[in-house]
Amino acid sequence: MNSIATLAGCILLLAPCSIAGESAILQQDTTDEARPNQRMLMKLWQQGIDFYARGNEPFWALDIDFDNTMRLETLDGLTLETPPVEGVRAQDADVTRYAADSESGSLVVTLIAGECTDNMSGEKFTHRVQVEAKKKTARDFQTFEGCGRYVPDYRLNDIWVLTHMDGEAIDASTLPKGLPTLELHIVDSRVVGHGGCNNIMGSFTIEWKTIQFDHIAGTMMACPDMTVETEFLKAISGKRLSYGLENLVLVLSEKDGTELKFKKGD
Repeated sequence: MNSIATLAGCILLLAPCSIAGESAILQQDTTDEARPNQRMLMKLWQQGIDFYARGNEPFWALDIDFDNTMRLETLDGLTLETPPVEGVRAQDADVTRYAADSESGSLVVTLIAGECTDNMSGEKFTHRVQVEAKKKTARDFQTFEGCGRYVPDYRLNDIWVLTHMDGEAIDASTLPKGLPTLELHIVDSRVVGHGGCNNIMGSFTIEWKTIQFDHIAGTMMACPDMTVETEFLKAISGKRLSYGLENLVLVLSEKDGTELKFKKGD
């Protein structure tokens, strides 16, 4: 079933969207209408979608796979698909614009960071979205407005144990609690763990291939050597880090050269 048909079916039938084989992550799903539908998000993730947006009057759906395609569908039959393009980010605002052409037409997609509430379902999204679309044979662009969000990478929903910082292996024997950990909870964007000495907690957001950590708070216990914990918290608290995940190894990195390597916890 295509995106717009799924969207319309869920709205018109007032029925939940679900998928087969849903993981234990979905046991944490919520009935709060203002929060994301985790079943739908996981389905999009399984399809390789990195960002999605939806709108009403008329119903429309935009799915973006930043490695492969941008695809717009509307309930009245308009379908446009273009290759991916690099976004152009505004210098003075968290706004990114993607303009792409294909044999079938043109798409201009603008993502504006900030809370957006769907005017039919009441669900809250992280971005306002404007889509301008034009078939090759059409004279003018059609404009659609709605809400969207990035699709989280559900592989990150796990406990990650820090093994290396900037290429140096961490000696667990020097830390009262052993190697530092991050436990990422995708459903509520919450992180807990410890830095080797103190327990830590905070929140985060995932965008395409990046994790933005908010301020990470911790308990105030003193330990003989706080070097590892101090450097660890400095590297993640309030930082936007690129991530790579392969063979159960997670690498977080920053443009300044900072690199954190984690193994999957038991």
